[in-house]
Amino acid sequence: MNKGKTIVWVQIILNLMLIAVMVIFPSNLEVLYKENYFVDVICFSVVIALYSYYILKVRADILDPITIITVIYSMLYFLTPIYDIVTGNHYWFGYNLFPYGIKSSVIALAGYVSFYLFYVFGITNKRSDEIEEKAGSTFDRTEGTDSTFSTSLF
Repeated sequence: MNKGKTIVWVQIILNLMLIAVMVIFPSNLEVLYKENYFVDVICFSVVIALYSYYILKVRADILDPITIITVIYSMLYFLTPIYDIVTGNHYWFGYNLFPYGIKSSVIALAGYVSFYLFYVFGITNKRSDEIEEKAGSTFDRTEGTDSTFSTSLF
């Protein structure tokens, strides 16, 4: 399948997911829960869009760190609050945390986006790159190891 068809299929799937999330929205909620619901849906769609871009760019597998982080963040910070709003479970251990929900969702999204940028685009610290270059050219990692000790164990 060529890249153009893949992009079209990913967009169709994302749009169907968003339509499904909007359809299950309960209409008889207070404003606080409606705002939390829509912020979580928007954050979830941003995470899915970023991950879709990564899949199209690099062909990710299930054990790729970005895949694991995407699943964890999506389930923990976006899908669980959406599920709790839909089912009417507004209390965790006796506390209503939805007044803090929008802020926490935005902070979680910022954390995911920062991880995504560092992982996908390889943004690194310039100083650490300089140290690795110097270490690689002047330091031999095998120098100074005791080969008799390492072979005597086996």
